[in-house]
Amino acid sequence: MPPRARIAIFVFDLSATGVARNAFALANALGKTHDVELITCRSGVMHEHGIAVTTLGGAGRIGPLALIGLGRRLRARIVATAPQIVISAGNRGHPLFLAALRGLTGLRRIYRFSNDIDHNRGGRAKGMPAKVGDDVQMAALLSDADRIVLVSAHLLGDARLAKAHASGLAVVIENGVDLDRIRARAASPCPHPFAAAGADPFVLAMGRLVPQKNLGLLVDAVARANRVRPLNLVLLGGGSDAARDELVARAQSLGIADRVALPGVTDNPFAWLVRAAVFALPSWWEGASNALLEALACGTPVVASATAGNAAAVLDGERYGLIADPGDPAAWSAALLRQTGPAKGRVLPGERAEAYRLDRTLAAWGALVDAELELNSRVK
Repeated sequence: MPPRARIAIFVFDLSATGVARNAFALANALGKTHDVELITCRSGVMHEHGIAVTTLGGAGRIGPLALIGLGRRLRARIVATAPQIVISAGNRGHPLFLAALRGLTGLRRIYRFSNDIDHNRGGRAKGMPAKVGDDVQMAALLSDADRIVLVSAHLLGDARLAKAHASGLAVVIENGVDLDRIRARAASPCPHPFAAAGADPFVLAMGRLVPQKNLGLLVDAVARANRVRPLNLVLLGGGSDAARDELVARAQSLGIADRVALPGVTDNPFAWLVRAAVFALPSWWEGASNALLEALACGTPVVASATAGNAAAVLDGERYGLIADPGDPAAWSAALLRQTGPAKGRVLPGERAEAYRLDRTLAAWGALVDAELELNSRVK
């Protein structure tokens, strides 16, 4: 085993996302044998005791000028602490990480690809300027990386990442979740009328209020389902006032405003998950949804989009949940009604979460980091 080393993990922010949760889990695990610092542009609801966190100081909307300042502070921090390994934990932070660390030597760079790169939405490809920009950025990341970690085999559908995988530059380490911790926290109270005993069943979606998550489709589907029987909807996550207002207006126009709740951000979504009648993942794209694994851990029935990253693989087709077209509200309505209907018609998660235990993920990361430290010592 390599001697104790310094490791820096960069995550753009500490909002309640799978990227942040995974970054903390990785920091906890690596911190048992190494000195680990988690660096972020801005704080959020996510936190863990015992992990050294450095906040670079971003707040509110981070524009181009603010990014320049954050990049300088990130570089200065890395120079000052001289870690042997630096990890960029999610796609959102990769460009800043790449630019800030340009030219620094004596460290191994690991990029964790947490999401689909192309972001196709509704079958519509990106325009040429955006595609060219993405291609340039991807080429720069592949050139800069000492190692790339893909959170699911689904990402190998990108030819560039498939080539990196074939060459040995990229490896697949699938996301995992701490089943015992999730189930313990799920026992906490959930003080919302929708979660009260005797209330109508509710559908739960988790994530930022952004177009990627396709939450408008879910509002439409729940409105359709209410023509058959009462069903509530909880959209758990943060976003802009404009995004929130748009969803509220959509619910009002469909006559279900009193059946849609947007409680905002929480550091314990599991108390909601375990009480939900069904977990919905209607995303246009994902890499590997942590929220999906958390739903399985809670034993909550699932409906997921056919385009939500590796959801179809996680659900083994439709063995452990239902798959629906992200552009078809009628199909989603039918799936939600089935998963909240009579028990004999539901498709349940069973023990599927056991295949995604966090300790397996962290063991793979530990082996990867040890190998990179060995390579770093040889270079020196």
